[in-house]
Amino acid sequence: MAFAVLTSMMLTLVAMLHHWHRGTHLTVSMFTVLHIVLGASGDGKKQHPYQ
Repeated sequence: MAFAVLTSMMLTLVAMLHHWHRGTHLTVSMFTVLHIVLGASGDGKKQHPYQ
């Protein structure tokens, strides 16, 4: 789990640096990464009732 969190943080930082001027894209990227991490870790069921 810790590795997944670190990976998501790294990807978020890369997205921020690469799309610094595109706030919408950055927000979508962050939510996408978080959703993937939560879903992979199994904690997504608490965050997303539809699963």
